[in-house]
Amino acid sequence: MQIIKNEFNKLGEVLKPSDVCRLLNLDCRTVKKHASNLGGFEIYPGCYRFFSKVLLDKVKLQLIPENVTTDTTKNKNKSKVSIDDRHNIFN
Repeated sequence: MQIIKNEFNKLGEVLKPSDVCRLLNLDCRTVKKHASNLGGFEIYPGCYRFFSKVLLDKVKLQLIPENVTTDTTKNKNKSKVSIDDRHNIFN
Protein backbone atom coordinates (compact mmCIF):
# COMPACT_ATOMS: atom_id res chain seq x y z
CA MET A 1 0.00 0.00 0.00
CA GLN A 2 2.91 2.35 0.72
CA ILE A 3 4.19 1.91 -2.85
CA ILE A 4 0.86 3.08 -4.24
CA LYS A 5 0.85 6.15 -1.96
CA ASN A 6 4.39 7.04 -3.06
CA GLU A 7 3.42 6.83 -6.73
CA PHE A 8 0.39 9.08 -6.20
CA ASN A 9 2.56 11.60 -4.32
CA LYS A 10 4.85 11.82 -7.37
CA LEU A 11 1.86 12.79 -9.52
CA GLY A 12 0.75 15.62 -7.25
CA GLU A 13 -2.63 16.66 -5.97
CA VAL A 14 -5.79 15.22 -7.54
CA LEU A 15 -7.76 17.96 -9.29
CA LYS A 16 -11.34 18.10 -10.53
CA PRO A 17 -12.17 19.76 -13.85
CA SER A 18 -13.52 22.77 -11.96
CA ASP A 19 -10.09 23.20 -10.32
CA VAL A 20 -8.37 23.03 -13.70
CA CYS A 21 -10.87 25.57 -15.08
CA ARG A 22 -9.92 28.05 -12.38
CA LEU A 23 -6.18 27.44 -12.81
CA LEU A 24 -6.15 27.83 -16.59
CA ASN A 25 -9.02 30.31 -16.83
CA LEU A 26 -10.89 28.09 -19.29
CA ASP A 27 -14.47 26.91 -19.60
CA CYS A 28 -15.22 23.57 -17.94
CA ARG A 29 -16.48 22.09 -21.22
CA THR A 30 -13.16 22.95 -22.86
CA VAL A 31 -11.23 21.25 -20.08
CA LYS A 32 -13.33 18.09 -20.35
CA LYS A 33 -13.12 18.06 -24.15
CA HIS A 34 -9.33 18.26 -24.06
CA ALA A 35 -8.76 16.19 -20.93
CA SER A 36 -6.39 13.79 -22.67
CA ASN A 37 -4.25 16.70 -23.94
CA LEU A 38 -4.04 18.05 -20.40
CA GLY A 39 -3.05 14.72 -18.88
CA GLY A 40 -6.45 14.00 -17.39
CA PHE A 41 -8.32 10.74 -17.39
CA GLU A 42 -11.95 9.68 -17.30
CA ILE A 43 -12.83 7.68 -14.18
CA TYR A 44 -16.28 6.84 -15.51
CA PRO A 45 -18.34 8.51 -18.26
CA GLY A 46 -18.39 12.24 -17.65
CA CYS A 47 -16.18 12.17 -14.53
CA TYR A 48 -12.62 13.42 -15.09
CA ARG A 49 -9.65 13.77 -12.78
CA PHE A 50 -6.26 15.41 -13.24
CA PHE A 51 -2.97 15.30 -11.34
CA SER A 52 -1.37 18.67 -10.65
CA LYS A 53 2.20 17.73 -11.63
CA VAL A 54 1.09 16.02 -14.85
CA LEU A 55 -1.07 19.01 -15.76
CA LEU A 56 1.81 21.40 -15.10
CA ASP A 57 4.17 19.33 -17.26
CA LYS A 58 1.67 19.20 -20.13
CA VAL A 59 1.05 22.95 -20.01
CA LYS A 60 4.76 23.74 -19.80
CA LEU A 61 5.53 21.57 -22.83
CA GLN A 62 2.90 23.32 -24.91
CA LEU A 63 3.66 26.89 -23.85
CA ILE A 64 7.45 26.94 -23.94
CA PRO A 65 8.64 27.94 -27.41
CA GLU A 66 10.93 25.45 -29.14
CA ASN A 67 13.48 28.11 -30.06
CA VAL A 68 14.25 29.13 -26.46
CA THR A 69 17.92 28.54 -25.74
CA THR A 70 19.73 28.28 -22.45
CA ASP A 71 21.16 31.78 -22.85
CA THR A 72 18.57 33.69 -20.82
CA THR A 73 20.15 37.12 -21.34
CA LYS A 74 19.52 37.16 -25.10
CA ASN A 75 16.12 35.45 -25.10
CA LYS A 76 14.61 36.86 -21.93
CA ASN A 77 11.69 38.47 -23.77
CA LYS A 78 11.05 35.47 -26.04
CA SER A 79 10.28 33.11 -23.17
CA LYS A 80 7.43 35.25 -21.80
CA VAL A 81 3.99 33.75 -22.39
CA SER A 82 0.97 35.96 -22.88
CA ILE A 83 -2.45 35.14 -21.48
CA ASP A 84 -3.78 34.40 -24.98
CA ASP A 85 -1.18 31.64 -25.41
CA ARG A 86 -3.09 29.42 -22.98
CA HIS A 87 -5.30 28.37 -25.91
CA ASN A 88 -2.25 27.07 -27.80
CA ILE A 89 -2.30 24.02 -25.52
CA PHE A 90 -4.87 22.46 -27.81
CA ASN A 91 -3.25 23.25 -31.17
